[in-house]
Amino acid sequence: MKTIRMDLNSFHTKVEILDQRTTFLEEKLDNAEYWGPDIWHLKQTVIDLEDRARRNNIRFYGIPEKMEVNNDVKNLLLTLIPRLLNISFEHPLELQRAHRIRLRTSTSTLESRPRSIVTCLLRHEQVCQILTAARKHGPYDLEGHKVFIAADFSTETNAKRKAFLQLRPRLRKWDIKYGLLEPATMWITMDGNSRNYTEPEDLERFLDSLDDQHMDSTPLNKAIAPVDYTSVPLGKSLTEIKQSTS
Repeated sequence: MKTIRMDLNSFHTKVEILDQRTTFLEEKLDNAEYWGPDIWHLKQTVIDLEDRARRNNIRFYGIPEKMEVNNDVKNLLLTLIPRLLNISFEHPLELQRAHRIRLRTSTSTLESRPRSIVTCLLRHEQVCQILTAARKHGPYDLEGHKVFIAADFSTETNAKRKAFLQLRPRLRKWDIKYGLLEPATMWITMDGNSRNYTEPEDLERFLDSLDDQHMDSTPLNKAIAPVDYTSVPLGKSLTEIKQSTS
């Protein structure tokens, strides 16, 4: 009996410890659910601030390695931008900084896929002028290399834009007009109605609903009345049987 009593006391102690831990975890979970929306809004604010901080940045993809003399990327772009884009500026083109993005890769990879260049311009109107020209006339040919020019965004915004762009084939399938607004908003126009999507998942659900409606309306998915073969005289063909039941 003494041994059983000791085992019961030990069991009750363990149950009390587990109960305390469960209560602690429940409180933590309640706090996480309570603060979850605030944390989400704070994250969105940080992303927005980072995108705003990059609003004067431009990225160049495809400029061959070692084109810059003495690693002077800034001077390379000052010479290359007006010549490559064939545009002139109202004010002198001024770059605050410019550098290649550091990547851990082999030399052979760099030759086939050069590192991108990011630069920060002094004047935002020149950023808009360059990006507008790039959208109209890009990509550009530079000594046999394709050069792409794009705005610079945060990692999260770039991922969202990529997810939106992956939905373009499905939008074209439904003959939906679309456009990707900065930083990451997709507008669509269908049957004269326009709407904006800020999350790729919402747009994907909308396209899924269109696919489901199309599948439900196809002849293969319509209900077919069963044929009562016992009520049809023998000797008739399958076509005659179907005609007699229609």
